[in-house]
Amino acid sequence: MRQEWGRQRARFVLRFRRGQSRHAADQGIKQESKVTQTQSTKLTGIFFIVIPILINIPYGLLIANFQYPDILRQSAGEILIKFHEGGPGLILTWWAFALAGVPLIYSTIGLHSLLDREDTPYLTVGTACGVLALVAQLVGLLRWVFVVPVLASSYV
Repeated sequence: MRQEWGRQRARFVLRFRRGQSRHAADQGIKQESKVTQTQSTKLTGIFFIVIPILINIPYGLLIANFQYPDILRQSAGEILIKFHEGGPGLILTWWAFALAGVPLIYSTIGLHSLLDREDTPYLTVGTACGVLALVAQLVGLLRWVFVVPVLASSYV
């Protein structure tokens, strides 16, 4: 962001020194800002479309291979045995499921920058809650990668 502003400032100075009016130089900066704003809008929109699809791929694998989330109604011992039987493939599926949601953090912050205006005072609170929720989800899913394999090995 800072580098982009520096480039825009340099272009402004060059245009101004070439004899263009200050207004013309300002218009150039506004046009370049619109391009970056448009690109940011498109990228954020693409993330909000593609990431939920990507999240459903490992989720579908967990349903097929681990009977998730229905298996959570079983006793802890049965869950640990089934997890141990799943082996490294199941751990990688949980890893993919956890990491597939990470780009939503960027999307949440991108949405904040797109909606930010003076009449949206609680947008920062909403964005912070969204990012914290995504981090909590990431931590919750990563326990299936780091904690549950150790518990399953010691149980079986």
